[in-house]
Amino acid sequence: MKFIIEREQFLKPIQLVIGAIERRHNLPILANMLLKVSQNALTLIGTDMEVELVGQVSLTQTAVDGSTTVPAKKLLDIVRSLPDRSQITAEQKNNQIILSCGRSRFALATLPVVDYPHFDHWVADVEFGIAASQVRCLVNATQFAMANQDVRYYLNGLLFETKDNGLRVVATDGHRLATCAVALDGNMPEHRFILPRKGVLELMRLLEDSDELIQFALNRDTLSVKTASMMLTCKLIDGSFPD
Repeated sequence: MKFIIEREQFLKPIQLVIGAIERRHNLPILANMLLKVSQNALTLIGTDMEVELVGQVSLTQTAVDGSTTVPAKKLLDIVRSLPDRSQITAEQKNNQIILSCGRSRFALATLPVVDYPHFDHWVADVEFGIAASQVRCLVNATQFAMANQDVRYYLNGLLFETKDNGLRVVATDGHRLATCAVALDGNMPEHRFILPRKGVLELMRLLEDSDELIQFALNRDTLSVKTASMMLTCKLIDGSFPD
């Protein structure tokens, strides 16, 4: 695997994808980020096995296909330390990836891609599009009432409800309750799901500067949110939210 990329192009998806990677972990592979080059595009994947973030960047220069996993925090620190508008060359050699930029050279140990966990293939029951600004409005109006580390695990997240032509979000910690709703185009099947706290936080990071139309896809266990260049996949909380 080999690719050449501008620092800013590389840094932004690393900063987003690393949000899924826990600093405290029992499996060494979970401290790593997966890098994959295929058809002149670079894909970056991070996961803690509950939340997965995937970013993709088009490569303007000819690249060599391949994949590996690298320590995410070290990769972020290196790329962030390099000069603005600099060009980075990344090349996989044996059990290392070599990052070169000007006179600087860094070597990171890699772990096999085959050991990297992935979400199993799943089929969506409900799909819909919504403006990123609407999602931010819904979450900003409700997340303050979301519980944190409550023994009633189903309160440690936001309830999303689709019905008729609307989407409603509800949060409660047992003492206070917040709700907010927006209209959607077309009639929606009735569906309820609880997005856990980490999924909520990563969703807001993903949509922070976005005004685009995003795509939601979900079934009873899993949610994915897709933008033009990123995708968040998250396991949902299996529980009954109080009425």
